[in-house]
Amino acid sequence: MFEKKLKVLVIDDESDFRDMLAEVLQRHGFDVVTGENGKTGKFHTQLQHFDLILTDINMPFCDGVDVLQFVKERDTTPVILMTGNLSTDPQKALTEWKADGFLCKPFQIEELLKEIEKAILGESAGETNDQAA
Repeated sequence: MFEKKLKVLVIDDESDFRDMLAEVLQRHGFDVVTGENGKTGKFHTQLQHFDLILTDINMPFCDGVDVLQFVKERDTTPVILMTGNLSTDPQKALTEWKADGFLCKPFQIEELLKEIEKAILGESAGETNDQAA
């Protein structure tokens, strides 16, 4: 999918989901680090650089929006927000919070990979790619 092995930080307080997502990403060639909440996620970002961050929105100690704002104050690392809360407005996540992507749980692997590709390549939210992969 990408020329180099990308380093991804996955932050989610649901350990089963976090571990499954990490395994899927590793099978697709990503180097994955995980964090169990926003606080540990922010800590990881201070220790090393990531090519992409996937974070749940609703977590204890520090939520995904706080992680997003923390990251965006420091660098240009793309951040994709994830949530199982269907009342969360994707447009708010993308425009007001300035997320680089948004996924509603549960999502398909293909949807995840497409969102990652858009975030890494810097495509704007809602932009489609009509070229064959």
